[in-house]
Amino acid sequence: MGDGHVRVMINAPPEIMFGLYTDPAWVREWLSGVRDVRTAGPADQPGSWAVITYRWPFKMAAEVLQVEPPSLHVQRLKELPAGTSRSSRRWPRSKLDSAGSDAREVA
Repeated sequence: MGDGHVRVMINAPPEIMFGLYTDPAWVREWLSGVRDVRTAGPADQPGSWAVITYRWPFKMAAEVLQVEPPSLHVQRLKELPAGTSRSSRRWPRSKLDSAGSDAREVA
């Protein structure tokens, strides 16, 4: 399986992006179809995990593997009941605008 890459420019500094991404209360705002999020431990700490339930019959478990605030969040994703993948998010500062973030996802 190869890596998939997604890239989008967001007009916010990495600190804001990281905070929103690691706050379970905001998941429904940026992840389409989420019905429920259950967590164990803070999402900005390795070893914590979350189970995300979608409106359709689909659940995903996410275990935090590596964190370097405010620019890196790596997690292992597991489709419940089966399947595993790895996902990481980076929020480097944009070279075009010091206030913006160049959000990148490697799945």
